[in-house]
Amino acid sequence: MRLLFTILLLSLPIIEIWCIFKLGALYGWWFFLYMILVTYLGWRLIKEEKQLVFAKLMGSMTQGGNPIKTIKKKQNQMVIFFEKQKKRLKINNGL
Repeated sequence: MRLLFTILLLSLPIIEIWCIFKLGALYGWWFFLYMILVTYLGWRLIKEEKQLVFAKLMGSMTQGGNPIKTIKKKQNQMVIFFEKQKKRLKINNGL
């Protein structure tokens, strides 16, 4: 079972790269341009969010708050957001 899991885990990046090249061959250079654009935008989003998280934590600590409570609050906000999105999708799909 461990061997099967290890083989599957190691083969996923190879399958992903193969699929990217197949889609690139199917859609042409537009697909690679799209991949570069999405990668760049994702990198910027991660970079900005990282700065925001540290700023909120430092603001919480300077005001005498608990940084763990700040993290939990942000986590709860994310859960509520995803639940609203799920409900919205159910309503739009007529489920």
